[in-house]
Amino acid sequence: MKSKKRLLSAAGTIATFGAIAALATGATFGFFSATSAPQSNKFTTGNVTMNSAATATCDVSHIVPGDSGTCKLKANYTGSEPAYMALDLSIVGHAVGNANNTNAYDVNNDVGVPVTGKNLFDGAASGNGLQLTLTDDHTGAQYLFSGTQWKTIGGTATNLTANDGAGGEADNLFAGSDTTGQTTEFTLGWSLPTTANNAYQDSSTTFRLQAHAAQSKNNTATNCVAGRQCSVPAWN
Repeated sequence: MKSKKRLLSAAGTIATFGAIAALATGATFGFFSATSAPQSNKFTTGNVTMNSAATATCDVSHIVPGDSGTCKLKANYTGSEPAYMALDLSIVGHAVGNANNTNAYDVNNDVGVPVTGKNLFDGAASGNGLQLTLTDDHTGAQYLFSGTQWKTIGGTATNLTANDGAGGEADNLFAGSDTTGQTTEFTLGWSLPTTANNAYQDSSTTFRLQAHAAQSKNNTATNCVAGRQCSVPAWN
């Protein structure tokens, strides 16, 4: 009997060791399992785009006192995401006429009097040089006042000087919100007063209008007013 018990005990020990060995080696015992089909996640950015004709150059020349006209820019927003639009107005060139015009008539002396030439646009509000207006057909905003002035976001009138570059530009004039397919037409009106004298003969000034856009989502345009400068949203 003792011999038989030892055999049974030995067999039980071997069986237990075998089970431990099976667990240690990772053997499976036929459990059911399942998994879902893989799912792909694709992320695509939208776009903020303008048409290629978002810049217009207005070359005003060969006009006489009393003349007036317009220069237009059509900006078509073609982006897929809602956006803000703004307009930059800048002076990119001047040509001063006869700087020593000895043919100018002086009614008092009946002789030619030298006259110092001036830029056609001299930045003088309600003065003798070229006077400007600027509007759009989307917001109906007025961008320029008193012939040469634009306004800050707070409404402060600022003179557009006759300089090329610094001072001779009004950037980020707010033109409202746009959606895909929105077309805005900007109209730059000009007039040369009848009070313009011989100092303006043969002069010219070149203006550039450029529209640009930036996404409106997650880009708040705080306190922006159509027609005024607004640099609060990130434009680039």
